[in-house]
Amino acid sequence: MENIRKIISENQEEFNQMVINFIESKNPKAVKQKKKPKTICHFSALGKEYDSDIFTNNYTDFLKDISNIHGVELFKQTIGTFFVKDNIREFTDNTKSKSSIINLNQGGYVSCYSSTSQKMEHINEIAKKLKIPVVFQTK
Repeated sequence: MENIRKIISENQEEFNQMVINFIESKNPKAVKQKKKPKTICHFSALGKEYDSDIFTNNYTDFLKDISNIHGVELFKQTIGTFFVKDNIREFTDNTKSKSSIINLNQGGYVSCYSSTSQKMEHINEIAKKLKIPVVFQTK
């Protein structure tokens, strides 16, 4: 047994790699997947550039700008379950704990707990409904 310990300690890196390879072959889910890099997306709409490198900030600013001129019905029609009209408690506990929630200017709340592509779809739906152009630039 002492011989085995000596061999392992003298070849620690090789031994570690062998154990990792073994675990990966038996359980591919045990390998931590690298996260995809964040999508940086700017866009222009309403005569304004939304150019933060944090897309949630662009999304939030756009929704607040829209909510200055349009009521809650627009949001109900375009972003579905990501919008609640009266009570923030209507969101699930998971949504409330993981996301920022926007308080719109003319009432209602929007959850930001969604992917960048989902937020882009929301923006497109709003723009389509209002017949305003939106131009996205992803990096």
